[in-house]
Order: sequence, then structure tokens, then C-alpha cells
Amino acid sequence: MTAAIDDCRSSGMTEFDFGGAGHPDDDHGVRDFKAKFGGELVDYGRDLLIPSSVRYRVVSSGYDLVRRFL
Repeated sequence: MTAAIDDCRSSGMTEFDFGGAGHPDDDHGVRDFKAKFGGELVDYGRDLLIPSSVRYRVVSSGYDLVRRFL
């Protein structure tokens, strides 16, 4: 990660996007790490595209069933 930041800095860039910081309601160490750099935490929301509602329900049900046994 520091190599990417150093490369951006040497190229004259003044901003670096670390990417996501996890779900806002969950405690994530990555969010604390990123906060050390003084960046601004933004939340543009989360979208879920479901191209086939039938497949989504089948897969979600199967996933929930498997999780019960793991």
C-alpha cells in the first residue's frame, strides 16, 4: 500500500482513494487505519443489482441453509 501512495505522490497527485472502509454499522480496523491519514470518510450508499429475482431467491436460500451448518 505504501508503494502505491509513494508512486502517486511522486507523480504529483495530491489525493489517493483507499477504496471502501466496510459497512458503516460494523467495526472495521481498516477504517481506523485509513483514518490515520486524515482523509474524509464518505458514504455514497450501497446498491444491489438483481438481474434475476428468482435466481437471487434460490441462491440466497441455499446460502442461508449452508451457513446454518458451518
